[in-house]
Amino acid sequence: MVASRKRFAEIREGLIGRGISRDALAQVHNPAGLDLGARVPEEVALSILAEIVQLRHAAQPRPTPIQTPRPRRTRLRMAVEVATARNRATHAGHDYFFCNPRCREKFLADPVRFLAA
Repeated sequence: MVASRKRFAEIREGLIGRGISRDALAQVHNPAGLDLGARVPEEVALSILAEIVQLRHAAQPRPTPIQTPRPRRTRLRMAVEVATARNRATHAGHDYFFCNPRCREKFLADPVRFLAA
């Protein structure tokens, strides 16, 4: 709720007086937004949006990057997040994930070369 702690306490007591349960009111978040020292409405809005982003990302597990073959002469490997990988291939019953379509094409043309690395 966008209100000062003092104002929300007053509103809360008024709602309890009207029959709203304390458990329901305990779920109301106040003050809304991260403590950025906001003073003007635009800053308050930004602090609230920042908190929404923070809570949204905290609720979602982060995908674990895995090491996959990177088809280059240096035979380096690059971390690719499986959950968001658009370029995939299957070889010998195993799934491989690539950073871009060109890497996938090179791998499929000669998988043994890259797997040996």
